[in-house]
Amino acid sequence: MLALSQAEIERLESKHPQLEDLLGLSPLQEGLLFHARYDAQAPDVYMVQLVLALEGALDSAALERAAQALIARHASLRAGFEHESLMRPVQVIVAGASAPWRSLDLSLLDAAGRERRLTDILAQDRAERFDLVHL
Repeated sequence: MLALSQAEIERLESKHPQLEDLLGLSPLQEGLLFHARYDAQAPDVYMVQLVLALEGALDSAALERAAQALIARHASLRAGFEHESLMRPVQVIVAGASAPWRSLDLSLLDAAGRERRLTDILAQDRAERFDLVHL
């Protein structure tokens, strides 16, 4: 059961027009939120980077559609966390959330240039913290 006032619920509905559900946090989620907020400048120790090598032609549009279909199907992948000015933090589930997708073409670079650029991209990606609120 959520311990939110009607004013808090209305504020969340206003902030998230496609609000689908509000849920309480599990103890584990509360702990993760605490650690994420504790030192917002430190590396995000709960983020994991996985690099896959694909062979053959890539249908980037189909891969993006598949990622989006996965997010549309599973509400937990559309969850964000709100805590500011609330009695208790909550999960905010919204309809219409989209995968943060980017496509980079490094094919015009030589092999060494591609490797350097990929190394830079992966390092930047690892340094980026998970955004707990924006969906």
